[in-house]
Amino acid sequence: MPSRLSIEQLSIDCLLHRDVAADERRARDLLERVLRTTESELPGLLAAALAVEGESDEVIYLREVRFEATVGAQWSADRIARALATSLLRSVWHGLAAPDAVRFRDRPEKLARFLLDLAQGHAFTQDWHARFEGLKLLPGSAIVRTLASDEPAVARAALGRLLPDHLRRIVALLNADDARRVLAAISADAAPSAVSLSTIVDALIEQRRTRLDESRDQLEFVVGMFRKTGTAVDGRVVARARAALAVARELQHSMLTEEQCRDRLESLTQELAAAGEGRVAPADPSVTGALPDGGSVREVLECLSGQLLAADPSGPMFDSTGIWLLLPGVLSRLEPDGSQEEAVTALAALAACAGDDADRVWRDDALREALTLDEDEILAIAQRVRDGRNRRVPAARTTLERRSTRCRDGRRLGSAAKGLGLPPALCRRAVQLGYAAFAAYARRLPGFGDASFGHLWSNFLSVGARVSITAATIDIELERAPLDVIWRISGADRAAFVLPSGRPVRIGAGR
Repeated sequence: MPSRLSIEQLSIDCLLHRDVAADERRARDLLERVLRTTESELPGLLAAALAVEGESDEVIYLREVRFEATVGAQWSADRIARALATSLLRSVWHGLAAPDAVRFRDRPEKLARFLLDLAQGHAFTQDWHARFEGLKLLPGSAIVRTLASDEPAVARAALGRLLPDHLRRIVALLNADDARRVLAAISADAAPSAVSLSTIVDALIEQRRTRLDESRDQLEFVVGMFRKTGTAVDGRVVARARAALAVARELQHSMLTEEQCRDRLESLTQELAAAGEGRVAPADPSVTGALPDGGSVREVLECLSGQLLAADPSGPMFDSTGIWLLLPGVLSRLEPDGSQEEAVTALAALAACAGDDADRVWRDDALREALTLDEDEILAIAQRVRDGRNRRVPAARTTLERRSTRCRDGRRLGSAAKGLGLPPALCRRAVQLGYAAFAAYARRLPGFGDASFGHLWSNFLSVGARVSITAATIDIELERAPLDVIWRISGADRAAFVLPSGRPVRIGAGR
């Protein structure tokens, strides 16, 4: 695209020669001519100068550009404008090389960076975020939906640029309805699908995806397909992928012939497409064609069945609590090596956050399974810390806030940690990590940033949860909280992150 320069605010300070300043009329006339020239002539000259530059999609933000220009009192408006444009552009070119210039390869990269900042809780903290200022009062789900609806192609490209873990964090912000609307927006201009079954199956295996029933899962899949193929896909591809998963599951328990696999795949695709879009696209050869090495539909689906669905997709179920919502905040403050010592510290921090329910969280089988801990290992690590033979347990990266409420919160966490019978060094770090994670979570809840941790635990996190753990994923469905409305509006009832072991976790409140 042609080069463009957008100026948010232009301030002009005029220093007048003493001969001109002595004559009030001449001074006023000169100032008015400079201002009129800036408004009428300068934009055209800047546009003409930039037109000769090579086309580029790069977007660069400069916080401030200072320039000086000397003009004569008798100069024409055109000459004044040329002097201003020359000095301004010279300063702009110099500023582009400055280290504080914020650069984006193109608009999708800028949007991707903003969406990631939004998911990480850093939205509207940078100067270049001003472009999105009008969305500041909306909840995170509505912000993502609005941006995708306004510029679907840019949003699709932006989501496709994200790492899978970052994409999960952004999709986790969306409620079910907004996820459907984002999916519809980025798929609206997709050409009729000509994606082979083998490509769809490859994408499902790469994404370790076992289900596509929810709109958020479908959105992640569609973005993954765009990343893989470079083209937008429509609802029929989602329907075909869901049908492939269903037939692959059937193959685990039934002996289907090649013809039965083809018929079952096509009929399910038709049914799911009709249910999802209200219409059925005509059958096309891509459903059964373009298979690798002359392979059959049955062989491709057996590959999906064997590699993706070998583990029971339902997985073992555990009863737990909403403490899982604090786990990403704790993990982000640990050492990145994923050691078992750090896993024990994370479990202790979560237990401390639970207050009177500390023992329940400490012995939570689902948390221990997710962190790959067992009782013997926990006792051994605690003993090493107690004996002073553990090189870990460094000082935490946070300090307790000096407010009466927060001091009371610190004492609450400390009391809970001591009640677990852990070594003092492990207790101290668990309290600091738990405190930082709980305080960060409180700031996600509008109007609850200063609420006590005990109040937040009772009204948001002490809820029951059902945890399904498979080799591929951990899915957690939370019960409704007492303050469910605040929970959902803020998006604090859901999260998506990846454990140090590489297993993704998805958390959401039941509808």
